[in-house]
Amino acid sequence: MADKSIPQLSAIESETSQQQHELLDKLIDDQAEYEKFVCDMAKENVQHAGYPNAQTECKPPNPCQLFSPARLILSHLGYLSLDRLKAVPTSPVPPALVALDESFSGFLGDLRLLDAIPSRTYDSVFVFYVKSGQKTSEEILNNVNSKSSVQPEFLEFLRSLGWPVDISKHAGWTGNLTTSWKMSFNATSSRGSREGGVNEEENNGGSIYNGRKKVLYYADVISEIAFVVPSLKPEGQGFEEDQTVDETDASSDTKSTTSTTTTSSQGLLPLDVTAESATSTPQSTASSSSAPTVCGTSLERERSRKLSTRGGLMLGPEVRIIVAWLENFDDHASFPLDDLIPETSTGLEHLLNFAGSSCKGTAEPGIVVIYVHPLKTGLFRIHIRGKPSVAIPLVDGMVVSRRILGVLVRQTAINTCHRKRLESDAYSPPHVKRRQKIQDMVNKYRKQMSAPELYTSLFASGVR
Repeated sequence: MADKSIPQLSAIESETSQQQHELLDKLIDDQAEYEKFVCDMAKENVQHAGYPNAQTECKPPNPCQLFSPARLILSHLGYLSLDRLKAVPTSPVPPALVALDESFSGFLGDLRLLDAIPSRTYDSVFVFYVKSGQKTSEEILNNVNSKSSVQPEFLEFLRSLGWPVDISKHAGWTGNLTTSWKMSFNATSSRGSREGGVNEEENNGGSIYNGRKKVLYYADVISEIAFVVPSLKPEGQGFEEDQTVDETDASSDTKSTTSTTTTSSQGLLPLDVTAESATSTPQSTASSSSAPTVCGTSLERERSRKLSTRGGLMLGPEVRIIVAWLENFDDHASFPLDDLIPETSTGLEHLLNFAGSSCKGTAEPGIVVIYVHPLKTGLFRIHIRGKPSVAIPLVDGMVVSRRILGVLVRQTAINTCHRKRLESDAYSPPHVKRRQKIQDMVNKYRKQMSAPELYTSLFASGVR
């Protein structure tokens, strides 16, 4: 009954309204046909336009310049509220947001030192390949120079430890103090590396990651680690490079206070990780082309003397991680650890021993060796020697598969270094050390301002 209560349109419309209704139906049909035609044409144009299509490609909007980045991040973090500006009268802790007086002479130096404190721990792992029956360091170091001298599983294991990085273009830890946290833009070396890089990648047995040009690198939010595969140096290489490095350091040390021409001419871009204090004389960074050398040489001691005057380095208890790939498991008893220790130099040991103690060439409590032996079943037997010897996930005597071997070895090395650092009462984690530095700067350079004055200083000079 309800449906019949509404009459049909044809029953109530007049002759004039009927003509108008028919005209409206025709316009709707024409519009639908035109829209279908336009859609078909647009689809056809997109299919024949190629990639990328200028009409459909996403383009970033033009950057907005009418805002203050400092105010924006403070607002997003919730520091612009009145509660954040109020200090507790009975507490020595300052409010969450304070203003610093940058007019002090030492402010810039302390700010550089804060930037120089690493935000993550940095460690090194040295990987050696031991063929059956080998007992000398020269034989072991020579194995990785040729792809035919190592097992294919060893190369697969190396690739699972981390990703390869070019030292001259890498801004993080490289396994050696003299080449870390700096980048070098040298057109000649880049062109030469491109020309010979393909053959070197295909024919080497891991020696390309010996720390002179490349290393294997892995990093997460709290740590970074470099995997180095030491190899024999070509004859006539090493001493001249180190001598050139120190001559460059000596000349740039005398000119750094007045000009940065020397650094610019060499193409070095220091990242201020080894920034000096405001009262000390600025030091130039060492060249990234030098390779790790045997500890105890006069060149290394001189470099250590220079680096010891710089702030920011987190010198905790040293632990050296060595991974030895054994073709014959019984060779772990005759592994020449003492002879291979000089090949595991990172430069940090010279800073730790700078007070006068000489470098040690014997096995120390801070050395951990992880032996990896491939079994006929396709699994890998693990043997761990050294202290601390208990660090998961790998334990002595474990047998693991090839799919998780690299991950477990890497995580065990990271956990071993963390465990060694936690055993020292004098060690402070990176975030703790940075927080302490920030608190010191607040107490030293804090500008006493009321809430209206602080808001005025932020908003009056925000838009530039």
